[in-house]
Amino acid sequence: MVITGGIAVGAALWGSAVRSDQAAPTGPPTPVRLRAVATQPTDQQLWQDLAVSLTEQEAAIQLVPEVIQLDGIALSLAAGEPTDLLAAPDSHVTALAATDGLAATADLLRGRNSPTRDRFVGRLFGSLSLEGVLYGLPWRWRGTALLLDVATWQRAEIDLPPDHWRDDRWSLPVMKTAIARLQQMTENTPVSHPFQGGARWSDWLPWLWVNGAELWRHGAMSTALAEPAAVDALSRYAQWRTTPQPAAGSAGAIVQVEPTWRTVGRALASGRAAARPLPRGARRTTLLRSDAVLLTGGSAQPDAARRAMLDIATGAGQETVAADGAGFPVWRDTLAGRTLWEQWRETPGLVRTLRTFIDTGTYGAVPPYPSRWPEAERILQRELAEALDGHAPLAVAVRSASDALAPLLAASRWP
Repeated sequence: MVITGGIAVGAALWGSAVRSDQAAPTGPPTPVRLRAVATQPTDQQLWQDLAVSLTEQEAAIQLVPEVIQLDGIALSLAAGEPTDLLAAPDSHVTALAATDGLAATADLLRGRNSPTRDRFVGRLFGSLSLEGVLYGLPWRWRGTALLLDVATWQRAEIDLPPDHWRDDRWSLPVMKTAIARLQQMTENTPVSHPFQGGARWSDWLPWLWVNGAELWRHGAMSTALAEPAAVDALSRYAQWRTTPQPAAGSAGAIVQVEPTWRTVGRALASGRAAARPLPRGARRTTLLRSDAVLLTGGSAQPDAARRAMLDIATGAGQETVAADGAGFPVWRDTLAGRTLWEQWRETPGLVRTLRTFIDTGTYGAVPPYPSRWPEAERILQRELAEALDGHAPLAVAVRSASDALAPLLAASRWP
């Protein structure tokens, strides 16, 4: 039933683009070529599965996916290589749109029977525009979760925190106290450090967000990275990661992950872990990231490509995303449907956990990304990685990153 609802929307919009007296296509299916960036380890197989599910639902269309590296997306547009659709992280949509290689897609949400934004999860469209023009549809979203090693928490005689992100008892000060206690319990054990998180921007940015900080503001000449709330969040995150230095191959008492079935669901099913959202801070929402499907300006068959976009974002493709377990579907009907929930239903407690993470997505937000984000990402990685690993002064790294970003942001275009 969920699939039928999504497909009906796509079919109705497609029908509005052709004359009602036209016969159904009888020739071979129209190939729609898609180049996709793999943001999850299983994406190669996922896109093959998406191609099968879309072809089964749309006999007139054959999705032909190709998984490529992130840098290859921009190169593909610049070279004018023939492709109809792109699938990329939302952080890169403004950069791709600024090349004038994408086609606007707001019309997909404007027809009489078109899907509306409120049928998608959260506020995912905030990062898919450039200067107010929409250039894509979200098809998968991701957030941030914490896996807790239950045995270590029990040895430390610490109660597991509440499992709902809106519960004030799970706050940043509470986590700080817990980590100090966990540090004493993880020395000389297989769980050798209290907190395990990465040094990429996507790892630490959610902590800035919950602390009330931002990476930058629209049109700012410099980032907000050097402001007190951001520095405080980065300092805390760096300290948690490096106190003590984790041993090679060891695990943390708290491990930061994306809340998918492949990470959280399987860990909880083992009975050795518990999962929690990030603790409460100055903000009442959580930070989300999404993957988007985009229409190229040079598509040889834009009508078929638009129909494929709708099926990926609102129809059969969403059922495939739900079954894959490497991210959450963006279409609300699918998010509430059987395919997703059956993965979590077999183990007691998992359904409540899933409900919590879906709730964080429902109320989540995405940051605005400047059109020169790819360069900004490289600057942040270059300047901050060593500091977050404890090998360089953080204050110096933050100032250096802010100075390097200032001219880049001044020359950027914004959502």
